[in-house]
Amino acid sequence: MVRLSTLDRSSMRDVPLPRVCHYCNLVDESHDHLFFSCSFIRPLWIHLQDTCKFRSPASSWSGFVNWASHQWARRNLRMAVNKLMLSTTINKIWMERNNRAFKNRRCSQMELLRRITDLIRQKLLTLQVRDSVDARRLILEWNLPVSFIRPPLEPPDCFN
Repeated sequence: MVRLSTLDRSSMRDVPLPRVCHYCNLVDESHDHLFFSCSFIRPLWIHLQDTCKFRSPASSWSGFVNWASHQWARRNLRMAVNKLMLSTTINKIWMERNNRAFKNRRCSQMELLRRITDLIRQKLLTLQVRDSVDARRLILEWNLPVSFIRPPLEPPDCFN
């Protein structure tokens, strides 16, 4: 289980901090709000879930982690991309939250989405992927170059 020190957790340790969400400034910050119901973050998740072609039925942080750990247990390209999207998105949402909380720096919703998708694309481009239906779909979904797919193995010269 990921343990991010959201303001709901900090308040349990009597840390005197304002508890309002650093994105929407409307609701007390919690994992569930930050990752599921914040009006600033929710459209990012919807866009990324659409790109990755899945829809989580979970409505809470713990429910999502439980759902994802069961749904994404298989080892294939699609599940690896979903895990990459999840870890990258959580990281970028948290980094932007900390920039807002501690450095008084903000980026727009579109800029945050661009940063997330750019980082996912960069990480995808480091993979060496064999040609498959999933690999070809990823090229389209993430606007990757065809060189993303590794060419088939050449037989050794001794077979020629």
